[in-house]
Amino acid sequence: MAGRRQVSEWPGNGLFREAKTASPATVVFVHQYAGNRDSSRQHQDMVLAMGFNSFSFNLTPRLRDASIPIWADELGAVLDAVEGPKILYSFSFPSVSVPTLLARAPREDVKAWICDGGPFSEIWRCYWNLLTHFKIGHPIPRFFATSRNFFAAGGWRYDSWVRRNLALMQPLPILSIRNTQDPLVPMRAIDKFFALGGPELQPERLTIESRGHLDGLSVAPKIYTHRVHEFLASKIVFARP
Repeated sequence: MAGRRQVSEWPGNGLFREAKTASPATVVFVHQYAGNRDSSRQHQDMVLAMGFNSFSFNLTPRLRDASIPIWADELGAVLDAVEGPKILYSFSFPSVSVPTLLARAPREDVKAWICDGGPFSEIWRCYWNLLTHFKIGHPIPRFFATSRNFFAAGGWRYDSWVRRNLALMQPLPILSIRNTQDPLVPMRAIDKFFALGGPELQPERLTIESRGHLDGLSVAPKIYTHRVHEFLASKIVFARP
């Protein structure tokens, strides 16, 4: 069985976790900026409890070491390696790798997409928020670091590039999760991203009352888990054990 392959064989040092009962799909996790395959462990446990397999992997660590198309290449290699239907579950800025990949060609194996804290427009502001929130560097070096990453992500062409990818992307069910007072990514930045796409790509939404980033499952576990399960149950045919 594919789920019993050795970790070293998977792209991105991937980790496959198999559900206890027959799974209708594998949830493939795309971690947040500077995260790793274990960053989504709480979310992996959640989907395993729902009866889904889980797969997580490591992206090239930072935008300065890669590019969004490289992240999309890495995600594509994972999807090619994992058998059967897949659900994508992405976090924060690397979520943009999903439409980047899906714009290249239709993928019948991808059945739905859940995105938490991203993807987003206003990338200069959001990266500035990141460095400021964690008090990384003094204001002047922080400005130049923010600008460097802004241009690495596409600079002023970013929104037009996103619009093109969304136009080429095959429509699929999307659940967008965001926090009301996220200090890094304001809700409007997420809405602006999806507004670049057509009406068929407008996501369902889950809004969590929180002042944090990516902490919805921790601060409102019942609401979060219920909505994710409700979304998946409405889009995926659950296999019977």
